[in-house]
Amino acid sequence: MPGFLHNTYAVLRRELVRLTHQPMYFVLMLVLPVVSFAFFALLFNKGVARDIPIAVLDEDHTSLSRKVTQMIDATPTALVAYEIQDMDEGERLMREGKVMAIVQIPSFFEKRILSNSQTHIENYVSGTNITVNGSAVQPLWSMTLTNSLRASCCV
Repeated sequence: MPGFLHNTYAVLRRELVRLTHQPMYFVLMLVLPVVSFAFFALLFNKGVARDIPIAVLDEDHTSLSRKVTQMIDATPTALVAYEIQDMDEGERLMREGKVMAIVQIPSFFEKRILSNSQTHIENYVSGTNITVNGSAVQPLWSMTLTNSLRASCCV
């Protein structure tokens, strides 16, 4: 057993000498892990992204399309920051970094819903933020129009 302790002490002493002679070892062992931890802690300190600014292009201008806009704004991840008049305005806002997504509600949206025809809402997401592209906007895109929405809006 004394040989084991003696060998362990010799290895410890050798590694401490290496640490004092090679500053990079010290940085890699102690400084870099602390800096990495602090970086990721600051990066994720807010948790899930909230109130992501989006623009809504309502081409239908009906009570149902206004209800959809309200539902989008009511989600915790989205904030309807702009109601735009055309896609050029939305693209300009996206290029300027003022919005991270554009939601386009097409013309005749309510008419198609009420006639049980297939319709869709277009979503354009900026590719500049990986958090927004991933899970942060997912509740917005998975929002579906149900019969209760149709009944509450258009009766």
